[in-house]
Amino acid sequence: MPIKIGIIGHTGKVGTALQSALKNDLQCSFIKGVNSQANLEDYFALFDSSSVVIDFSLPSKLDRKLQVATDLQKPLVMGTTGFSENQKNLILETSSKIPIFYSSNFSLGMFFFQKMLKAIKEVDWFDSIDLIEWHKAAKKDSPSGTALHILKEINKYTNRETHISSIRAGEVFCEHTLFFSSDNERVTLKHEAYDRAVYAKGAIAAAKFLIGKPAGMYSMEDLLTTQEKCTK
Repeated sequence: MPIKIGIIGHTGKVGTALQSALKNDLQCSFIKGVNSQANLEDYFALFDSSSVVIDFSLPSKLDRKLQVATDLQKPLVMGTTGFSENQKNLILETSSKIPIFYSSNFSLGMFFFQKMLKAIKEVDWFDSIDLIEWHKAAKKDSPSGTALHILKEINKYTNRETHISSIRAGEVFCEHTLFFSSDNERVTLKHEAYDRAVYAKGAIAAAKFLIGKPAGMYSMEDLLTTQEKCTK
């Protein structure tokens, strides 16, 4: 039986990409969607009819979504960004009751980008680290959730300050560029995503991964580590 996937934010750009991707997925089916204006009754109907719910909406009404997911014991994949610290703590607290998969970026390429950051601890020749993130003008949060996650990863390996610059202009979809500089040379690490299909692919893989998992907080690291073990 196909995995029944519900989507919060189904009329948004990522939600639309998810529906398109699910049409070609033999293991899953799109069962129901609600938008960010949904009320409590809408959320109950969505979670009740779904095997797993994917949320690409807005940070608003987070407590309502998490409460319904907990009441019905349904796994939740979250790709929304722009959460406050209190909201992040609420997500973490809820993950002790249901399985939650959270990522600020579901691109497999971005995961590879972040894995390469581990090399920072092996070298100490650079004098500065700069991160430029560029998105379309319509993107609301700044810096992006991905940029903040990159910063968190960098801070695991060096005490050097990372300077972040955000650009919201034009039709650039998603671009993150890191510069490691010294007086006479520079190393550049860059990731570009060209459309939302990369996020849809990763989110659907996360939804499949969550089925049958115990309560806990899961990430792209967990997903890809599991896939790597399966291929060995």
